[in-house]
Amino acid sequence: MLLGDVVVGHAGQLHPSVVERSGLPKGTCAVEIDLDVVRDDQRDVLEHRREGRNRRRGKSFRQRHDVE
Repeated sequence: MLLGDVVVGHAGQLHPSVVERSGLPKGTCAVEIDLDVVRDDQRDVLEHRREGRNRRRGKSFRQRHDVE
C-alpha cells in the first residue's frame, strides 16, 4: 500500500503452511498498515464516515471528493 511514494503497508494471502500451523481458515489474508505514517501525513485526503452497515466492524474512511 502506498501513500504517495511511501510504502505504508502490505496486504496479502498468508502462505498455506502458515495458515495450517496457525489453525486458520484456508485462504486467510492479513493486512499491516503503519498508522503512524498515515496519521502524520498532512495531505488531508481522507474523511471519517460516520454511517456504515455494521458499526461493530470498525472505522471506515473514504477519499474526500474535493481531492484529486
